[in-house]
Amino acid sequence: DKYSIGGCILYNGIYMYSLDDFRLSLIGWKKTDDEQSIEIAFDSDPFRKRFALDHLSSKEFWLHDSISVFNESMTSNLDDEYVIDANIMDEFLAVLKQSVKRRVKDLPKVCKDCFRRQSQEDRNNNKFEHQMKCQHAKIGILFSGGVDSAVLAALVDQEIEDVEEEIDLLNVAFEKSNCPDDFMVPDRVTGFQSWRELNPKRKWNFVEVNVTLDELRREREKVVRELLYPLQTVLDDSIGCAVWFASRGVGRLGEQRYQSHAEILVLGMGADEQLGGYARHRTCYQKSGAKGLVDELKMEMGRISERNLGRDDRIISDHGKESRLPYLDEDVVDFLNRLEVNRKCNFKLPRGQGEKILLRRLASERLGLVNAANLEKRAIQFGSRIAKIENAKEKASDACKRIMIE
Repeated sequence: DKYSIGGCILYNGIYMYSLDDFRLSLIGWKKTDDEQSIEIAFDSDPFRKRFALDHLSSKEFWLHDSISVFNESMTSNLDDEYVIDANIMDEFLAVLKQSVKRRVKDLPKVCKDCFRRQSQEDRNNNKFEHQMKCQHAKIGILFSGGVDSAVLAALVDQEIEDVEEEIDLLNVAFEKSNCPDDFMVPDRVTGFQSWRELNPKRKWNFVEVNVTLDELRREREKVVRELLYPLQTVLDDSIGCAVWFASRGVGRLGEQRYQSHAEILVLGMGADEQLGGYARHRTCYQKSGAKGLVDELKMEMGRISERNLGRDDRIISDHGKESRLPYLDEDVVDFLNRLEVNRKCNFKLPRGQGEKILLRRLASERLGLVNAANLEKRAIQFGSRIAKIENAKEKASDACKRIMIE
């Protein structure tokens, strides 16, 4: 029950690390008489051991990063066929499939709402979960129809063998400012198109999440702006509100009102940041060449937690749901970091082809998502038409008075 770090013998246990004197305190334990639990001896001196770690280097003290350093190089030839070869595509598909599998395996047999309705007696006896299976979807996908979400939907379908298991495709749209009750926005159009490319044997629920301007203002004032804090830009307002309504999962399934029961939501965050999916990546390449593009991609991943993930996690968690981000799996990030930049994106090619070229080729040639693979990138705020719905003159980086908290 002991091991060595930097020549110092440490024992298994719970440690406290003091920032005052840089020492570790081992909080010992002992098993109870029935050996079913342990007692922690926080104040019992015989169980406490202290170790001076002044001689240890910081490298020894911290966990080692398993993700490769970003590869800043480019292949010498920018020709499309040369840059993306079959082996790279197959390796990317394998690592991405494994990432999705980790996030959707062992789904519960019943959704959380049905679980709450079971009797306490059945719950204590585990009868309900073992003998019954509700028909509600246990997993949802934020689905714009773009290549990121379409690929994830196809891979989730492959990992869930039972085609009778429903999967919710959550597609959000905001009414056009000059056309009330018109929700046929770009993401709705592409959502319908990409939905038709998915496995026809699967029970897909294409959920039309339609948000009126009045509802947007009401829920933002009541809930969303508190979740966005301390972020207060127009961009945060647009993305935060779009994700909040989408992840809530209240919409229409055909002509019927629908409430998604899915507790696990799969999102495509991280694909654009790593694969050069944004318009600004093309601009950086055109203005500053390969060096400018590399610097921008490295910055994207360096700030993604602070700029995006914290906000999105607060937004989604408000509905009692958990986000799953396959593109940010450590193995996926490690694989993409090792590739030359122009194997991931190639801005010698036109829009709708050069951005995320590796993912687009994978979608088209390995998953049969031909239409989705050729769609131009639209950020959620533009595809859902929430951007500029209230103020056509504001910029994404402007401070947003609508979400400011006194």
